[in-house]
Amino acid sequence: MRLNPFRKDSDQVTGVTVSDTEESPTDAESAAARGRQAKTDRTPTRKEAEAARRNRVNPMLSPKEAKRRQRQVQTEERSRAMENRERAPEKVLLRDWVDSRRRLGEFLLPSLIVLLALQFTASVIPDMVWISTGLMYAFILAVIIDVTRMWRGYKRLLARKIPDANTRGLLMYGAMRATQIRRFRMPAPQVERGHQF
Repeated sequence: MRLNPFRKDSDQVTGVTVSDTEESPTDAESAAARGRQAKTDRTPTRKEAEAARRNRVNPMLSPKEAKRRQRQVQTEERSRAMENRERAPEKVLLRDWVDSRRRLGEFLLPSLIVLLALQFTASVIPDMVWISTGLMYAFILAVIIDVTRMWRGYKRLLARKIPDANTRGLLMYGAMRATQIRRFRMPAPQVERGHQF
């Protein structure tokens, strides 16, 4: 017999309950349910729990995985730095200026491939090597003249739009963009050909 001052039911007589051996059906069911829900995994020790937490915060990686993750972080940092550099207003204006007109440099790579292919016909036409080489140098000279004209026009535009802008490194940037095929330029062109400034 057990004293239970907090239990109030009909089986109590002045605070004395019925013996514990006579359990109600609900108590037996709840005990069976608790038995079914017993956990199967053991509780980890404090040392194991702290090690698991440290591994989540600062995971222990294999050398190969650490190198892969470091490369990924460096790539993301480089792309963020490049995006910041590409947002400079003078670079945006230069890209738009180059993309607004059809440049002779866009055809430099395809024409060089064709001219080099013509040199393989030297067995049939012996003078083709000299002809294709002369055409190649003439085309490169024409591209240099076109880039020079593009740069002069850009400097006039820049003086009008952004008077105090720094032009350091922009000539090579514009020349590289002008000699790329428009479809493959990065960042992608934002203006159509014929755009007026």
